[in-house]
Amino acid sequence: MSSSSRELKQAYQSLGVMENLTEVFQNTASIKIRAIRKQVLSSKIFFNDLWNIYQQLRVETRATVYDDVQHDKQLLIFIASPVGLAGPSDMQIMSELLADHTLGKQDVLVVGSHGMVLLKQSRITPVSAFETPDITRPFTVDPILEIIKTYASTTVYYDSYISLTVQRAAKLKLLLAPQELTAEERDLVETGQTEIIAPANYIFEPSLADTTIILEQFMINTTIKQLMLESRLAQLASRFTNMTLAHERAQRSRKKSYLEFLASRRNERDAVAREIIVAARMA
Repeated sequence: MSSSSRELKQAYQSLGVMENLTEVFQNTASIKIRAIRKQVLSSKIFFNDLWNIYQQLRVETRATVYDDVQHDKQLLIFIASPVGLAGPSDMQIMSELLADHTLGKQDVLVVGSHGMVLLKQSRITPVSAFETPDITRPFTVDPILEIIKTYASTTVYYDSYISLTVQRAAKLKLLLAPQELTAEERDLVETGQTEIIAPANYIFEPSLADTTIILEQFMINTTIKQLMLESRLAQLASRFTNMTLAHERAQRSRKKSYLEFLASRRNERDAVAREIIVAARMA
């Protein structure tokens, strides 16, 4: 076997190993997606319904559990992936964040080790950093909520799950408190021309203040958990898609390399046969 054929054989074998590895990673991502996809999508439907209701709630004053704001800056939360699941989506989310970030006017909180790396590369020091939680088990976001309470406004940047093959960078500005009822909205409520949820057209028990405080705490907790669930599902879907493409490329390359190896060996055998024929004729 010539050196050329040996190199082609080694390339063919290496591509076979690559094909097997990408298939393993693809199957691993697929198993994890099947385990959480139904749960995440069901919770997303519930969250969207709850979010729409919360957006319709109006109060007479802005009294809220978040009135003890300590920072006049805006908080930007970057939900990224672990380094092992790093993909192009994190770069797109980072671009969205950088477009809104102004030094001295916003603080950044990051979730996910790859996000920490990207922030460091952009010379941004986060006020706090958290590892990506294991969403297959119960997890808490209380430490993040305690930080959110100290800021006047918060925007979350995350990876939105559209489908198994489509994920998109997205951002959501959190409603930390119900909106205040305006005079125009009050007139609409009194005439029955709106679906706004207000004391004039709904009864709150035991009181509007108690209901608002409970709903605020529940909403902010639910929002952060939902965005983490969706981000994680999007990260796994992105990995599955990338591994599927890599597996297909490895398959095509291995087949091409195998055909080249066969062609090289056939050429070698033909060359040997020609040498034998020439030698026989000369003899």
